[in-house]
Amino acid sequence: MEQTIKFTKKNTLAVKGIAISFLLCYHCFSQTARMGGAEVSFWPLPQNLAMLISLCMVHCVGMFAFLSVYGLTLSMKSKYPEYDFDGHTATFCLF
Repeated sequence: MEQTIKFTKKNTLAVKGIAISFLLCYHCFSQTARMGGAEVSFWPLPQNLAMLISLCMVHCVGMFAFLSVYGLTLSMKSKYPEYDFDGHTATFCLF
């Protein structure tokens, strides 16, 4: 029995929530200057490790870009089923 996995709109929203958490961590905790002199506890992690992890969360932008393109591709496929849309080519109409 073959089982297919679908990445639904609900799944996309969940991953967008994770990406927003990444965005907040990156923008608030990746550099000491961004904390505005506030005392921040990163317990149970040491501050330098927590800040390094926050710095790696810059990938939130890529996550949003991927999710947007994925959603647009599925939307195009459902809106124009007769068009042989392979995902590698796209046509844009500016008027």
